[in-house]
Amino acid sequence: MVVVSDDCSPTNVSKRLEKIIVAVGAPFVYRRNEKNLGFGGNCNEAFNFVSTDLVVILNSDVTLPPDWQRRVLAPFSDPAVALASPLSNRADAQSIFYPSGSDWMEIDGLLLKRRPLFPDAVKSSGFMFVIHKRRVPLVNGQLFDTETYGKGYWEDTDLHYRVKSHNFRSVLIDNLYVKHLGFQSYGLDRENSIALSQINQKKFFERWKVDESDLVPTRVIPALDMLRSRKNRKFLWRRVRRLDVLFVLPLSKGSYHSGGANVIFDLVDGLIDIGISAGILASGEVDEKFFFGRGFMPFVETADLFRMVNDVGFVFATSGHSIAHAKGVAHRFAKPLHFFAQGPESFFGDAPNSAQILRLFSLVDGSVTVSSYMSNYCKALGITSVLQLPLGPSQQKFFEVTGDRKKELIAIHVSSQLNKGPALAVTLGAILEKQGFDVVYFGSDANIKLPGRSLGPLSWSELRQLFSEATYMADLSIFEGLGFLPLEAAFCGCIPIFTKKGGVDTIFEDKKNAFILTDHTAITTIAGILLNLSDTERAGMAIAVKEIKERVSFEAAFKHFTNFVKDTAILETTRQQVYYDRPQPEMRAHTPSYLTHLTELSDLNLQPLSEVVYSKKSLDCKTLLRGHIDGISVDIESIHAHGWVVFGDAETPSSIGVLMDGKLVAVAPFNVMRSDVWEHLNIIASEKCGFDIILPMEEAIYRLLSGLNFEDVVNWSWNSVKIEFAVLVHSEWFLLHEVSLNDKFFNEAGTLKSYSIQTVLNAEPPRDMYMGLRSGIPRRMKSKFIKIANNIRRINSSDS
Repeated sequence: MVVVSDDCSPTNVSKRLEKIIVAVGAPFVYRRNEKNLGFGGNCNEAFNFVSTDLVVILNSDVTLPPDWQRRVLAPFSDPAVALASPLSNRADAQSIFYPSGSDWMEIDGLLLKRRPLFPDAVKSSGFMFVIHKRRVPLVNGQLFDTETYGKGYWEDTDLHYRVKSHNFRSVLIDNLYVKHLGFQSYGLDRENSIALSQINQKKFFERWKVDESDLVPTRVIPALDMLRSRKNRKFLWRRVRRLDVLFVLPLSKGSYHSGGANVIFDLVDGLIDIGISAGILASGEVDEKFFFGRGFMPFVETADLFRMVNDVGFVFATSGHSIAHAKGVAHRFAKPLHFFAQGPESFFGDAPNSAQILRLFSLVDGSVTVSSYMSNYCKALGITSVLQLPLGPSQQKFFEVTGDRKKELIAIHVSSQLNKGPALAVTLGAILEKQGFDVVYFGSDANIKLPGRSLGPLSWSELRQLFSEATYMADLSIFEGLGFLPLEAAFCGCIPIFTKKGGVDTIFEDKKNAFILTDHTAITTIAGILLNLSDTERAGMAIAVKEIKERVSFEAAFKHFTNFVKDTAILETTRQQVYYDRPQPEMRAHTPSYLTHLTELSDLNLQPLSEVVYSKKSLDCKTLLRGHIDGISVDIESIHAHGWVVFGDAETPSSIGVLMDGKLVAVAPFNVMRSDVWEHLNIIASEKCGFDIILPMEEAIYRLLSGLNFEDVVNWSWNSVKIEFAVLVHSEWFLLHEVSLNDKFFNEAGTLKSYSIQTVLNAEPPRDMYMGLRSGIPRRMKSKFIKIANNIRRINSSDS
């Protein structure tokens, strides 16, 4: 059973949703709350509605990969597990981010190769929960404590700690990755959203008495340390693969709010979700945080694209100025260059810009256009249109969300671009205000002084809210290949007012579902037309304008585009070649010792990542090592050891090495002067016999990875790793000490915790500090060797 639990959405939304679910049929069931209960209350109602032992709670903005059902069931074979949640792109402590040129389906495919460990979570995010109904502890019979946390925030982390407090486990499904859009709950109500989160955070900490550091996201998922960067949590592995579709897209700050770039973002997201490999090669201002909320990360360097992609089906330039770059990419893969034409770009800017754009058009082999106007534009310039899309806004994003429409409210778009008609828009606003209309501006920087109220740039969810409240929307752009704003307003039941601009002119009808201004002179008369419009006429236009979505939409255009891609190209499966994508970290100098680059180990006649074989020689006076390890500490950040070693009478071994799982990962010299050692040994010497080696765990992981294939890496974990310290004497290795990581090294969340050995042999060096080597001295023989060594010392003293 799949229960769609509607938390008292507006009537028009609930009717639309119910119609979809009825059409789909079983196993979907629709239920609706009579009043809005908030996230926690809605989840409680749905949770109590079902009777199965295992319940999956999903936000409506989550996309699941194939084979997810089997993976969410697996953790509950452990009878101690009551709660489980997967990894994601936007899920607080459960987030792992995309590297350049990667996407969420690729990461899930790589994680699928893991033998899951189901580590304990540091905290849990409510975007997706898998719950065992008979194990999870409830509060007054409810899953979430809504009496304490109200309509949202921190109730999910509270559930996580409640599970732990009842001696059950809350775990991560560490071989499952889902896409989460995020931050959709409160729409325009940002201030109240932030305030509610802060209030509930205080309640949470007062209840559970935990430290904020216990919830730090970077401490989670130690089992994945080999697969991700510990610093920025980006996934480090990816496939060499084929891309079915590649868009070459220049970006700027304005690209992320609305317009043509968002069409490309949505296309790429949609293609990836249905299993068609797609990507973007971006230039300009690439906002990583923005793409962490999407399903992919663009390529930012052409060299990365050529290194990670071995073939491309289609290459699309997305603007005139991207054509030259895209042509080079298309040539590299021996493919034609298509132009995704969304605007008449030769009309923009001055004459030199127009001349340059027209020259670049000669490099294009064909075009995909977004309107009949753009098809005619391309045809006139000699570019063959291979596909015309019935493009419009997404019906899933733009629809009427409230019936409380304000009769006199007019939303006017003001842009900083001259071809978008900002001067006309401000003038229209001033005229309408004088006629008594309530004018609100949007689109420009909110700090710019305008003659009325300004909301600034708005996201699509904020635009949907605004267009559901306003009766009219005005867009006075001069040139548009399509014109999204009038269409977005129409989808929400808001009547558009716009100047003739190209694309949308053929979609709308003047005075039937829009007001189309033939030129700028009509601006002075539109106020009178609106004032004389009767309520019946206005209502009729409001009904007619919503019918536009039956003619054009993103969903219709996406279907046409995917059919074009499938029919024109052979979609190949992804190659399974996997590689580790991270530059070798810079070796940082540590005081007082430093580490030697693996590439420099040849100077010491050492082989990087070699299996070290320890000497089996008997310990006579010539091979006797004396020394003391003052301390060893191992934690999530570094491996640190310090002490001293002397070989024979007064010689220092050439190097000290750190090994992980038997492989040499770091070497450091003996470069700390230990006068106390020489004084105690009654030897006058100036050699540095002390060491103080600090190996950052990030570098240790990098070095160890170099010797493993992907199949070994995906199933690697800290547990059972052996760390050894050894010294090099005349090309032979002798083991000093080993630390085997086991359960005592891990806290309840599965994170490696700090562990220190203050002394290894004796507390106060260096008296009686002849170090027994583990290769050949049983503990019971240690006293005998100390006596032999003392005799040797007396003989040496008498000879001198």
